[in-house]
Amino acid sequence: MNVTMPGADRLHERDVIQRALHSALDDPVSKDYVLLQLQAHELAHVHRFAVYLERLLCDELAQWGVTIDIDYDYDGQFKKTFMDTTGLARQDRDKDHQFRPDLIIHHRGDGRHNVLVLEWKKLADRRTVSQTKERLLKIQRQLRYEYLVIVSSCEDHAKWCFVEDADSGLDWDIVQRAG
Repeated sequence: MNVTMPGADRLHERDVIQRALHSALDDPVSKDYVLLQLQAHELAHVHRFAVYLERLLCDELAQWGVTIDIDYDYDGQFKKTFMDTTGLARQDRDKDHQFRPDLIIHHRGDGRHNVLVLEWKKLADRRTVSQTKERLLKIQRQLRYEYLVIVSSCEDHAKWCFVEDADSGLDWDIVQRAG
């Protein structure tokens, strides 16, 4: 979260989020398997994932004073828009400059507690993953999310990883459908 916290608390928070992400991803892979088979729209996957994640993090969400939203396009009272090189919001309608993260954990209405931003991609190749990583890092620089996550799904499994920084590799955690 965007508050100064002792290292042990931050490590505990990351551990809680990491376990919840893995467990929550197991449910859409096993219970909503047909969405993977049909290669349904990413938001169908994100919605089911958000339902499971919210159940798992119910107590923490209340404790941290945050909520889970999908396809959320506001930062406070303004549309989320990437800043230009001068630090000013882009005023054009260029799709590359407006963004709606697939899933966020945050405090609505302000940027006080931007906990997590997640992008879900279907059948993501290296180029897509690289572009998504770059986009998440750009979002983090501007809105100071604590954790950045990429999920990639295909017909029989999904995988996810934290994005640490521009130079580090991605350590994927694979969730396979049992049976």
